[in-house]
Amino acid sequence: MRANNKIRAREVLVIDVDGKSLGVVPIAEAMTTARRRGLDLVEVSPNAVPPVCRILDFGKYRYEISKRDRDGKKNTSATKVKELKFQLNIDGHDFEVKMRQAESFLMRGMKVKLIVAFRGREMMHQDRGTNLIARIRADLAGAGLADSEPRLINKNITMMLTPNPVHKRVRKFTHEDDEYDDSDDSDLIDEHDDHDDEAHDTAPAAEGTPAPAEGATPAPQAEAPSQPAAPAPKYKNKKPAPVVERNLVPGVPDL
Repeated sequence: MRANNKIRAREVLVIDVDGKSLGVVPIAEAMTTARRRGLDLVEVSPNAVPPVCRILDFGKYRYEISKRDRDGKKNTSATKVKELKFQLNIDGHDFEVKMRQAESFLMRGMKVKLIVAFRGREMMHQDRGTNLIARIRADLAGAGLADSEPRLINKNITMMLTPNPVHKRVRKFTHEDDEYDDSDDSDLIDEHDDHDDEAHDTAPAAEGTPAPAEGATPAPQAEAPSQPAAPAPKYKNKKPAPVVERNLVPGVPDL
């Protein structure tokens, strides 16, 4: 962006500070007019013939453009996509949980990618998957609309939902204070995640010695002996074998 004496054109179309056209004038005359007003001559359309210049505050103009660009990038980066995965045989409770999550994301301006996953021989029943995603689409129509028709990719039927304009969003499954926390890093919410914690919490405890009933007097425990008991004799009341004296002199019998 060029301004003042950096403008290279010999003649320019000048737009005054109030938006009124001053016609095509030589560049020197245009700069003089801008200086008289205490402002700058800024080239806003360099490719036009002749180039278009406006009389304005160049510093303020650059700040407004920079702020507009920053706001645009911020809005673009703030757009999130949430993925929700449905199994073909999902039960009623899990379906309700998924629908509340999807509606909550759409109501907060997030896109939602719906995935209906087939497992094994379920691919033989693609019509059930098509009917399921059509039902989801219809139930969430108040919060968001599909970007395109559902597509079959490998073993999944996918569809992207985009939030409706804020003033047209209607809730069906949630209330304003029911919003789900999305601070986690993962964006894929699988249907089986809904009960993993519950199953873990309700798992039976390991078998062991049962706790005594409430109010019962615990049985006294035997104290361990301070010293180990002496081992019992292996043989009791047995007469010792007679001692036989042997004579080592040849020819003399033993006693």
